[in-house]
Amino acid sequence: MALIRSVPAKLSTFVRSQFGKRFSRFILAAVVSAGTSELTLLACYGIFKLAPGRSSVAAWLAGAIVSYFMTRWTWERKGRPNLLKETLPFWAISVCTIIILVTATKLAHEVAREWHLANLERIVFVAGAYFAAN
Repeated sequence: MALIRSVPAKLSTFVRSQFGKRFSRFILAAVVSAGTSELTLLACYGIFKLAPGRSSVAAWLAGAIVSYFMTRWTWERKGRPNLLKETLPFWAISVCTIIILVTATKLAHEVAREWHLANLERIVFVAGAYFAAN
């Protein structure tokens, strides 16, 4: 409670507004889905040594599933989703995203090989490229 009192009144009012509530949920959904995606990439590419393309597809899928359900939560959607207004647009954007992510991951992997990066450096470089593309 003391923390809320220390926040300026305008910011506190914004956070409590309907827009502020949705914006806060949107930010949380973006952070959680990006984090899920990045952790999945690190596990697949760094630990399980999957190919960069397969790793980025697995990471994209994990992030997209989390993003879909958190987006429904953000906009307070309940019940069966509307196929034309909600589901198809989300997955159409996601398909464009997977193309970008797979391309970025594969390119970063090739650049890391050309630069003769050590294993940990290569993983960090590829993960950074994936994160930047995401």
